[in-house]
Amino acid sequence: MNQHHLYKRFSPDSNLSIQAQITQFMRELISRGEIMPEDRIPALRDLATLWDTNYFTVNAAMKDLVKEGVLVRRPRLGTFVQKRKMMFDAVGIYCDGDLIGRSDSAFYSALHTILLEKLKPFRSLTRLFIDKRPNTEKSKPLPELIDSIREGKVNYLIGIRIQSNLYTWLSKLEIPFTTVSGAKYPLGVYVTHAEAYTEVIARMQALGCKSMGLITHGKMKPASDGTPSGAQLLVDAAKQVGMTVKPEWIFTSDNLPIEIVPDTEGNNNTLTLEEVGYRMGVSLCKQKTLPDAVYIYPDITFRGAVTALREYGIRVPEQMVVIAERNRQIPVFTPFPTDFIVNDIEAIADALLSHLIDIAQGKPTECRIVPASYSFSDQVAALRKKAIAAT
Repeated sequence: MNQHHLYKRFSPDSNLSIQAQITQFMRELISRGEIMPEDRIPALRDLATLWDTNYFTVNAAMKDLVKEGVLVRRPRLGTFVQKRKMMFDAVGIYCDGDLIGRSDSAFYSALHTILLEKLKPFRSLTRLFIDKRPNTEKSKPLPELIDSIREGKVNYLIGIRIQSNLYTWLSKLEIPFTTVSGAKYPLGVYVTHAEAYTEVIARMQALGCKSMGLITHGKMKPASDGTPSGAQLLVDAAKQVGMTVKPEWIFTSDNLPIEIVPDTEGNNNTLTLEEVGYRMGVSLCKQKTLPDAVYIYPDITFRGAVTALREYGIRVPEQMVVIAERNRQIPVFTPFPTDFIVNDIEAIADALLSHLIDIAQGKPTECRIVPASYSFSDQVAALRKKAIAAT
């Protein structure tokens, strides 16, 4: 069947790189069922001509989808939509804590919803397991989940939020299992910002920034498997190019007084992530000197920090450049021009499902990596250039 008209719908904009837009466009065609498993993708050079770009950009975009298991390349035949060779007949979705009422619930709720939509074509029976047990009891399997597995009500399991100490028993279950993870576990899907951080530092330098601050509820110390934290990667990248990074400009959850420690467990006895962002923002604004740029994550913490920056009259981006993280599927309000690093929740869902297929088929298991993209604003560059010229 001639599907040329589908590919003609691609219409790039200026918010994302062409490569990221192509990847997103193709993923949407596949997820909506407009191109089906075993359909052949047009020749990459033909697509490059159709989309007024170059072969290498299209090839890189398709490589991302091949890595995710969405597409498959067959020598001398071309690129095809991957055929899902198994049926997700009974899928359990495990979450360590509530999906609603938490300061970080929007991401996990969106991921859960997207997974349900993607499982619809398989006519899957899905069950959500919310583990509300005290943390001291979570080192052992959830009885309700174990019973469901024994009764055949759950044959595949996806973790959308788990603490690192739960991975041990979850990974030993007798059914295929994968999860979003903060470390590079073999059965996990890991969202990496390493390449994006390189772009962040280059962007800061291009905007004339010689110093950097950081606001995050995350920690500076590495994950349990030794994977460096995002905070550490970013600070190291800034220092490597000679940027000034003063300790008083760095705000993470492992260098704060207890009254500002974020509530990541839903215990309601500490601050929400938005409140943490606000207090961190206030602390930064009170410093005798300010950095030229500040990086803020996640998006919930960013919302609070934005309020602090506005209250203290910080001119963004003229006085301080702000680069923050957000999720493509979750709107974020910002009253000033902002650059963003962008996580794609749909890409994470696709990676979870394709990884689960490989695990079920007994293929070698390595951590599935989902890279973040970046969206840099022309308005930020113009205002920053004007401010520098005026000094």
